[in-house]
Amino acid sequence: MSPAKVFLYKSPSVPLYMQLADASRMPEMAFARCEFGNKHCKTIIAHVLVTDGQVQEMGDFERDGVTFPAAEIQIDFINPVDSDGDMFPTGNLIDILTVPNVGEFEATLINAGMPTIFICTSDL
Repeated sequence: MSPAKVFLYKSPSVPLYMQLADASRMPEMAFARCEFGNKHCKTIIAHVLVTDGQVQEMGDFERDGVTFPAAEIQIDFINPVDSDGDMFPTGNLIDILTVPNVGEFEATLINAGMPTIFICTSDL
């Protein structure tokens, strides 16, 4: 199946099928390549199954934590790390995070598409 390049609006509240290009431009059956950027200026590409110009929502793909099966959507994160190329912004795998009036915690700071801090819940 050949990919068709389709651009999405940046609003996550609009259903995917409402954001696709004109259905007449879509192949009979293909994986549409949908490119969009998040607020951190990263590029995300979603590969969505299209049949007869319509996005396929039904399917048998199952994901832990999701109630019902649906069509699989493959997501590719393009260059998720910032321009400096370091996924760990401090350069350390583990840092000591000091929280005033609370204490110190071992933490892992990661910036791979979305800045995130990981702390063991047992330390809280």
